[in-house]
Amino acid sequence: MTRALLLLCLSVAVVACDDDPSDVTDSTDTTDSTDSTDDTDTAEGDIAAGATVFSNNCVGCHGAEGTGTGSGPNLNDRVPGMSIGQVQQTALQGTGNMPSILSNETDALDVAAFVVDKHGS
Repeated sequence: MTRALLLLCLSVAVVACDDDPSDVTDSTDTTDSTDSTDDTDTAEGDIAAGATVFSNNCVGCHGAEGTGTGSGPNLNDRVPGMSIGQVQQTALQGTGNMPSILSNETDALDVAAFVVDKHGS
């Protein structure tokens, strides 16, 4: 599990290094402002569930606050400018030294929503 977490951390780092702004997709919120649903559950993933996935899979490399450890980068330096979809694909496929850490697309979407919410621009 630690190895898988390391790989997730590293893939987020590598994907975040892509400086091509044309790769970033617009994730415009189309929800009605009068909607009374919990705002942590969006069409782009469940942020609260993503926090749990992060805690269970990512803290070993990125730290509890996502500020990095000796084996994983600071997400504040890597995630800004990335879309939820880009972070989700990193979690699913891995990149660079980061392995594919999640195989469940819902978990990957949720952790991506959490990471972008907390560390994105």
